[in-house]
Formats: sequence, C-alpha cells, structure tokens
Amino acid sequence: RLVWVSLHAGGIGLLLLSGGWPSQTSIAAVYSAVITLTALLYAAASFRDPGYAETAAKTAARLASPSDDFQEALLDQAYCVHCHAELRARTKHCHDCCRCVRRMDHHCWWLGNCVGERTHCIFVSYLFLQTALLVATGVFASLAVGAAERRGEPPPPPPP
Repeated sequence: RLVWVSLHAGGIGLLLLSGGWPSQTSIAAVYSAVITLTALLYAAASFRDPGYAETAAKTAARLASPSDDFQEALLDQAYCVHCHAELRARTKHCHDCCRCVRRMDHHCWWLGNCVGERTHCIFVSYLFLQTALLVATGVFASLAVGAAERRGEPPPPPPP
C-alpha cells in the first residue's frame, strides 16, 4: 500500500511542479474528482472484507436446529484443510491471507487484500478509474512538455 501511495503522490506532485496541472477549472475539477474517487475505491477494496468463509466452529454454533438429521446433513460438508472453513462452490483458500474467500478471483498485491464476492465490483470500478487517471495524467504531462518546448525551455536531462 505504501508503494501505491508513493507512486500516486509522486506522480501528482511532479505534475503540479511541472505546471502540467490542468488550467481550466472544469477539467481540474473532473481530474481532482477522479483522483479522489480512485483513492476512495482503493481504500474500499483494500480494507473491506472480501467475503471470507465461515470457519467450522462458527458454522456449527450458528446451526442451532431442533432437527438432528438436518443439522448432521448441514455439518457433513467439505472443509478447508488449511483454515477449516466450509467450502462452498467457488470458495478458495488464499495462502496470503490464510483464509478461505467466497468467489475468490485473486489476491491483489497492490491492494493487500483478496478480490472476492464482496470486493469484485469495487475492484473493477477501481481499475476503470485508475486507467482513466493514468491516461489523463499522461495527457497532461505531454501537454506540459509540449508547452515547455514551445516556450523554448530545454527538456529535462535524462536520468544518469
């Protein structure tokens, strides 16, 4: 998460310092809104429960049924060998989180969280806005470089 924050803060800081921040108020407002929404979606996808499966102990405690046959049928489910959570369809164990996640897609290193049943829509929205932010930042940086060249300023030296 620190890498994500550092990359974004550095990129936006460079854009501000280079004079590449959009000068039109409406474009700057939309760009600021995209930055804010991207950060909010990132936080939501990072810190929200992705849909962790219940452990066997929680499932047994929840099933307080008067019928022993019904309770035995429900308890006779498959359980994860790593975390002892009940394995329903599309539930997978994440070895990074050490828990089973319902409808698990993958563990995202950038988020530090799994993309699962409860975070999938947030993750896809985040990817869309992140792509829009990267494209807009690239366009604004290109416009700033073009404006500097038209003013006759030398381009920045290449890194050593």
